[in-house]
Amino acid sequence: RELALFGYDVTIYEANEKAGGVLTYGIVPSRLPQEVVDFDIATIEKLGVTFKFNETIDAARLEELKAEYSLEQDYGNLKSLISQEKILMVL
Repeated sequence: RELALFGYDVTIYEANEKAGGVLTYGIVPSRLPQEVVDFDIATIEKLGVTFKFNETIDAARLEELKAEYSLEQDYGNLKSLISQEKILMVL
């Protein structure tokens, strides 16, 4: 969300058919209602964030995406690939 607010072109690759990751698939609705997650996702989409569903990032696909970016930083489990206008974060 914050990256979109700063004007970056943000694309989220989601391995599942619906956005939300652990919030959607890992927390039971009695603890976190799906409507709350859906509202937050809709808010993010309104900022211009693009979601690509049913797309896992394997090693080959990651190499393709790396070709689009000019700088790579590694923060342990979080990798960040940065270009002038786009940032790719791989968790």
